[in-house]
Amino acid sequence: MIKAYSYKRFSSVNQKERESLERQERSLLEARQWCEENGIPLDIELSYKDVAVSAYRGKNATEGNLALFLKAVEDGKVPKGSFLIVEELSRLTRQSIFKANELFVRIINSGISIVSLVDKKIFSAPGN
Repeated sequence: MIKAYSYKRFSSVNQKERESLERQERSLLEARQWCEENGIPLDIELSYKDVAVSAYRGKNATEGNLALFLKAVEDGKVPKGSFLIVEELSRLTRQSIFKANELFVRIINSGISIVSLVDKKIFSAPGN
């Protein structure tokens, strides 16, 4: 069954104490709204969050909870056709455009669409 999964990330504990956590909690409400509007259930149990994990060098995608999401996709625990919902694309990576492209292509080529709430765009591989 196709589902949507939420991913939140911020780089430092200081950001957690300030606006980042509040802003991203609002994005969870927006994710729920997006799911309702599109008739796709949001998997609350498998929502992913990296607290105080930097995306500047891609640590979130190699060691963090984003890495766990990617592994769940590879293992078939996240069904093809599902959606990964983020506040904005910078939540996934802050790496160079080339590294960012590798990550985005890896996700969408595995059959997962990326939803950016800030601009309401959906990124999918052709045919998905």
